[in-house]
Amino acid sequence: MKKIMALCIFLITAAVLLHAQAQVPGFSNTVHASFGQYASQKDSKVQFFGFTDYFTGNITVGKLTFAGDITWRFLPSSSGVQTEFLDRNVNVVIMPVKGLDIGLGTNLNWTVGPGPSSGPTWSAYNRPYYGGINLMNSTSSVSALPNYPKKGFEVINHYAQQAFAIRYRYENIFEAGFSLPVLTPGKNFNAGLGIKGNIKNIVSIGFAYNGPFNTGKNYLYLGVSTTALKGFTIGAYWNMLTDSSQNAKDGAQTIGALIDFEMKGFRIKPEGAVTFHSDSDWAPSGYAGVDAYMSFTKEILGGINASFGIGSDRIKNDPDNKEKAGARLDVNPYIVWNINKTHVLSAGVHLTPVWWRDGYSTFGWEIPIAWKIKF
Repeated sequence: MKKIMALCIFLITAAVLLHAQAQVPGFSNTVHASFGQYASQKDSKVQFFGFTDYFTGNITVGKLTFAGDITWRFLPSSSGVQTEFLDRNVNVVIMPVKGLDIGLGTNLNWTVGPGPSSGPTWSAYNRPYYGGINLMNSTSSVSALPNYPKKGFEVINHYAQQAFAIRYRYENIFEAGFSLPVLTPGKNFNAGLGIKGNIKNIVSIGFAYNGPFNTGKNYLYLGVSTTALKGFTIGAYWNMLTDSSQNAKDGAQTIGALIDFEMKGFRIKPEGAVTFHSDSDWAPSGYAGVDAYMSFTKEILGGINASFGIGSDRIKNDPDNKEKAGARLDVNPYIVWNINKTHVLSAGVHLTPVWWRDGYSTFGWEIPIAWKIKF
């Protein structure tokens, strides 16, 4: 309720400021509808997944920027219309002097380097769950094991997400900042630290440390990217999870890389990562993915997102091989029609075969369509 009230305040404030003296306003609303079969349910029936509405807004007035988004779903049924809030975010950033940002928000997303791709599930051309190997299985009817497929990877390439944060950026050469994340009951005092440097706009190096004062999980990140080759962005990263709590074997190290090639009307981005777990009972886990699109005309483009992720197989203390790896494949071809500067129409197909850790295999599919209005 507090988040909804905060978002309402943001929307009202943004509307007033826009009417007054806004400098860089931007709003959009996407309506998404789809039907298909869930991969998380055994013998799932074809069903309508409902309508999803995604509203975003940002506005800058002087040295103050407001940004926010809200996502909710409408599902018609025989008993009426069910509504569900999926996500809502509000960010406020003050720029008192040149190069200095003071931010407070639920999704600041101040990153310092490359990491696994991700994308919104409400879009008709969404990026799939890259790897998908640390998802929670919400329905016990498919698998008796709650965690699917176990021992997935997690890369933290940001130092400010849901937090109060301050950063200083000197032109496009240097960035340093810290954050105080929002605490939930039972969590210790925490912080995020980040630093990033660019060398002649060709090489970028970033470092982040999340949780230096936290008794529990701590994340160290180091990433580098280069644009030395024309049309190419090449990135690599290392992420280490340490756990100083009683579950000391929950640590992991992830190594990943990506190549992003783009030219007029065409783009392809292969990527992948491997996670090595500190618990020697478990084998490495990882994923490989690709994102590609091509423009057919000035208004129409088509593309595909695909990924394959495999969990970690227990290689010790499992003589009967009951603890299997588990895996997930996502294939998502799509087409986008930019009707004009205001309206965008898109449609796609999302195919998701899943191999569960206890021997089950399921197949999910979805046919979505989305209409976006920018104003």
